Amino acid sequence: MPKSFEVQVEPSVLEWARVSAGWTIEEIGEKLNKSGRVIESWEAGDENPTLSQLSNLADYYKRPLAALLLPEPPKEPPLPHDFRSLQGENTVRLSPKTRFAMRRARRLQLIAKDLMGEPLVEISKRIGSAGISDNPELLAQKSRDLLGIEIKTQFDWKDNREALRQW
Repeated sequence: MPKSFEVQVEPSVLEWARVSAGWTIEEIGEKLNKSGRVIESWEAGDENPTLSQLSNLADYYKRPLAALLLPEPPKEPPLPHDFRSLQGENTVRLSPKTRFAMRRARRLQLIAKDLMGEPLVEISKRIGSAGISDNPELLAQKSRDLLGIEIKTQFDWKDNREALRQW
């Protein structure tokens, strides 16, 4: 198996990825079976990780490998306030698992926000709506006309699975 090659990375991106994921230098060193000094030298720009090591970092940081190859750390919103501790007390360090869950929740919020935009309004206008008292036969015919499917074609489908594929 060929030896993995070193990859030039922006040191501040490596530090951002580690800190934002909630890992200490020592913890990542243990995961990679390296000393903390090696991780520090990567984050200082004195040495470069190999592609294999970078791939492992991406797995531990729960980031795509491409994120570790960025020219600079991306802007991220700060972590929300932790209401489990009083102001002025030592704050509890959030685990990498918790930080990942928070990043994932933010991503899902952004997706939901995008889905709530104008395109859904346009789609619902095209599809229309129906009420409980509407004639189902007329609604079905209207839907077939809208989608360009003849009733004979619909009856020729073998089963529900084929119908779903065709719709």
